[in-house]
Amino acid sequence: MKMILALSILLCAAAMPASGALTESDLDKIRLIVKEEVKKEITPLITDINTLKTEGAIRQTEIENVKEKIDTGFGNVQKDFDDIQKKLTDKITLSLPVLVSLWRFLRSVRLCGHLSTQAEREGSRPRKTG
Repeated sequence: MKMILALSILLCAAAMPASGALTESDLDKIRLIVKEEVKKEITPLITDINTLKTEGAIRQTEIENVKEKIDTGFGNVQKDFDDIQKKLTDKITLSLPVLVSLWRFLRSVRLCGHLSTQAEREGSRPRKTG
């Protein structure tokens, strides 16, 4: 038991720090070491961030180019639709008088045909003399 007590006192004494306070130069050395380690870790991250910024700018330019192409394409489609609408309107405007004339002609032909068949019917019936 004395042996265990003696060993524990010895171990406690060995475990106690020689001097409990750090000097200012010790703190400066620790700061320098930490600063160098942080710098080593941050450098690749900064490089990656710069690469991502560059790639982002490239993608933004590509997006703007695509938007411009889409706007140009929609402008061309709108122009084509306007041209088709104008042509269609012109054709309807030009064909409308022709259709009206044709309708009048067919109506007069039908009317003449109706009159001639009516006259034939009346001609075949005996007339009343009065």
